[in-house]
This record gives sequence, C-alpha cells and structure tokens, in this order.
Amino acid sequence: MSDWLAYQNEVAEFFRRAGWTVEVEAQVQGVRTRHKIDVWALSRRLGVVIRWVIECKDWNSRVPKEKVLALRTIVDDVGADRGLILNEKGFQAGAIEAAHSANVTVTTLASLREHGEEELWALELAGLHRRAIDLTIRTSRLWVTAKMDGDSMSRNRRGVVDQQGVIGNFGAVSTIEDAVARALAGHLPVTMPDSVNQEFVRVHTRKLVIQRATEALDQLEVWLAEQERGVTDAGGWDDPWNAPSDD
Repeated sequence: MSDWLAYQNEVAEFFRRAGWTVEVEAQVQGVRTRHKIDVWALSRRLGVVIRWVIECKDWNSRVPKEKVLALRTIVDDVGADRGLILNEKGFQAGAIEAAHSANVTVTTLASLREHGEEELWALELAGLHRRAIDLTIRTSRLWVTAKMDGDSMSRNRRGVVDQQGVIGNFGAVSTIEDAVARALAGHLPVTMPDSVNQEFVRVHTRKLVIQRATEALDQLEVWLAEQERGVTDAGGWDDPWNAPSDD
C-alpha cells in the first residue's frame, strides 16, 4: 500500500471512530459532473444529514491556493456542507486565505486527532455503555420470578444452557455498565471484571476501560447468544411459573 493510500485510510478510520459513515474514493454525482472524492463522510445532526468532502494530500510540500479553489468548486457542485483538505506539511498562505472565505477547512490529521480526542473517547464509551445496557437487559431475561406463598422466588428459564453462569454473568455485565458510565463521566479509576483471573481489578485509563469493556462484552455476547438459542428452542420465553423446571 502506498503512503498516500495509507494516509487516506487513516483519515477514513478517524471519521469512522467519530461515528461518521465513510466511503473511500467515492463517486459522487454533482449538478454538472461526477466527482471522485478521497473520503466522502456523512453524519447526522439534529435529524439532518451532514455531508463532507475530504481530500487527503499527504504531500512533502505545502498545498497551494489552486487546490482550495478546486475543492470549493466540488463542494458547491455536489451540495456538500463542508470541504476539508488534510496535509501534514501545511498550506501556502494563499490557500489558507482562500479557505477562510469559504466552507473549506485546511488542516492536518494530527490536528484533528488532537482536538477530537476527547470527543472520540466519549463516543466510544457512550457506544459501549449502550451495548452494556442492552446486554444487561437481555441477561436479566434469562430468569423468571414469581410469588409463592408470599415469597418471591426465581429460577432460570427453561432451555438456559449454562445454569450456573447466569447470575455471575449478570453481575459482570452490570459492573461493566457501571464502570463505562463512570469513565464516560470522567470518574477514574473504575472497577472492572477480569475474566482471565476471575477477579475484579481497578482500571485507571479510558483507553484500558474501552479495551477491557470491548473484550468482555464480546465474550458475553457469544455466551448470551447461546443461552438465548437454548431458551428459544425449549419454548422458554413463554415460561409460566408452574412449567416443569429443567433443574
């Protein structure tokens, strides 16, 4: 892979991490002609689709004014909201001046990373928090509770494969949900389960929270899917309390 293609892919991955829908080397039809765009990035804000045209230069010299003017023409033709030119070696004075008076931004990937790092952390943690909530709810559905002689009693649904693992995994995913929420709010360190050593550990950085949460939720997803298939096959979702137990 050439240095330019690697740079283009780095730019695309940055915007994907930020929650954008990205197409590399997209063919976009404009009013006058069709344009090949390095990175075509789409997002949604307040229900409105935002479209950005991103050019990846990665030159060994500064980008001249002519390239900014050309991008302005493309942005107008395809009806994009903004154009970006990224070049780590910078821009000539005329290019910077031309960008100031238009909906074009000239910058570097390094600058985007520096200023966007907090937003990226927040987006990744928010996504993990939503995922943890979903898995917590799904895991809680693996058991049923009813009143018997005035007391509440619970048991696993019919068809649950790992009869002993339900409560433990519910505790694990609940702990992850809480840890990610705390990290999202900036409260570190947090307590997280360590599935390898079967213990709880203190985690001090957002990067490690994301890494541990992602690995743990991936494992829980596989485990939970197996339990849900078992319940479905056994007809256990419509599980009256007096149905025969598999215990």
